[in-house]
Amino acid sequence: GYEYDQAKYFTVLPQLAFMLSTPIVSKIIETKGKKALSLLFASVVSLVNYIMMYYTPFGKSSYLWINMAMLGFINSILTSCIYSSVALTVPK
Repeated sequence: GYEYDQAKYFTVLPQLAFMLSTPIVSKIIETKGKKALSLLFASVVSLVNYIMMYYTPFGKSSYLWINMAMLGFINSILTSCIYSSVALTVPK
């Protein structure tokens, strides 16, 4: 497995990917306006990501870094779509 000095970065990586990708993803979703398609894409990628994590062999693997970064990226897509859609449900 991983030593503590290496494993502590896995807890930070999803949040770092989320913080770095959210402004870019939000701007793209805002200009394109395809929230439903973006939510579908994020759901499918999330499913594939968790399946990859399930089948990743035990021990050190570079897939774990990719999976953790993808979690942050997926969360940025989901938050950008869902929170901007709340205003559409409130009547004028």
